[in-house]
Amino acid sequence: MNKTQDGQPERRSGPAQILIIDDDKMVARSLARMLKEHQTTVVYDGMAALALLAKDSAFDVVFCDLMMPGLSGAKVFERMQAEFPHLCERVVFVTGGVFSESIQHFLSTCGAPCLNKPFSKAALLQAIDNVRSSAKE
Repeated sequence: MNKTQDGQPERRSGPAQILIIDDDKMVARSLARMLKEHQTTVVYDGMAALALLAKDSAFDVVFCDLMMPGLSGAKVFERMQAEFPHLCERVVFVTGGVFSESIQHFLSTCGAPCLNKPFSKAALLQAIDNVRSSAKE
């Protein structure tokens, strides 16, 4: 894996390297199918995502379910801030609904966009374009 001068993983051109984190296997697989023109990696819980990122954090976009048992999307994001800060601007949360006041507050302060399920392929592709164009090189 190539790194930039400041030690961050180098962004690749062409298809995006996408990490999908979702505890609902059908949703995760559906996301991967919709994004078949990109290179996707799917994990089904937050701890598996963090373990994977410890080995390879060279992702252009991270789609993360917000409401997961165990380690929630908010907790994954907090760990990413500490361990993989270069990825925080590349996170897009996906959710079936925001239910608690604390999650609503988290979303309003974390700076990451959020897509509500169900979403279209066009919305996913737009989110990828937005992240790739705004992420620091």
